[in-house]
Amino acid sequence: MKNGLKRRKIFWGLIICLIILAASPADCQAKLLPRFSRTANTLPKTVSSGVIVKPSLRGDRLALNVYFTNLSKAKAVNYTLIYQSEGVDKGVSGSLDLAVGDSTSRELVFGTASSGVYHYDAGIKNMRFEVATELQTGKKTLKKFRVNI
Repeated sequence: MKNGLKRRKIFWGLIICLIILAASPADCQAKLLPRFSRTANTLPKTVSSGVIVKPSLRGDRLALNVYFTNLSKAKAVNYTLIYQSEGVDKGVSGSLDLAVGDSTSRELVFGTASSGVYHYDAGIKNMRFEVATELQTGKKTLKKFRVNI
């Protein structure tokens, strides 16, 4: 009895599979959703409507290198780096001279310098980097970055 029931299940399973396979190929083809299809005319463009900011830690992790590009779109760019060192809030802020061209960079050292000798901060945590931009169009943006040391 059990073998007969098992054979019927297999038989009907095969029938269902054949019906599915017999459906027209157009119904069974995988379709690419429109947002994932790419043609020569729809490739993504790398042009940004604002200033591009790329922060990265220096190799020795004692400074933050920041690259600014697309500056021709800006009227003003201001930046602020804030962190805690041994329980004390520290940081630096500044602005960019937009006359330098379309791109520039800054190296923000975690510490102080006196007579060319750097004294680096220890125990750094809760580091944040913010860039406030006013575009030529009048639009103001604030980009926030959390930096993990």
